[in-house]
Amino acid sequence: MFNNGEKRKIDFTNLFNIWEVGEPDPEYGLKDPKAFKQLTLDNGTLSWKNISISLINDRGHEQYYPYEPSPESLYMNSVLIEDDPYLPGKLIREMRLTMGMGQQELAEKSGTTKNYISRIEKNRSDIEWITLRKIVEAGFGKRLVLKFE
Repeated sequence: MFNNGEKRKIDFTNLFNIWEVGEPDPEYGLKDPKAFKQLTLDNGTLSWKNISISLINDRGHEQYYPYEPSPESLYMNSVLIEDDPYLPGKLIREMRLTMGMGQQELAEKSGTTKNYISRIEKNRSDIEWITLRKIVEAGFGKRLVLKFE
């Protein structure tokens, strides 16, 4: 899951082919499934402590860092998972259609705009908790229940 809330799939085998990863590259070690599985998430960043990158620090000394691919590169080479049934936008759209409401009507009842409802339904905008609550309770006349499974 990326910082923008999108769930995306990254095919690392394909990514390594795109990057033309070979023996001198740090990513080459990740072709070994055991090494790849040592992945950790550090401050929201994919990190492999078992694969080191050597850099010269500001004092001119060699320093080793865990391999962390660029989040931008990962995002650009990933595919959006759109069939997630729990995306707020999908749930809002399904409820709105079930209730026979248009986006404009929902926007007016929940105190937002049609454009914002459209962006939420397309999962192109984050939604704040209070806004979700307004849409569900004021817009739909339902009670919002948060459940973890």
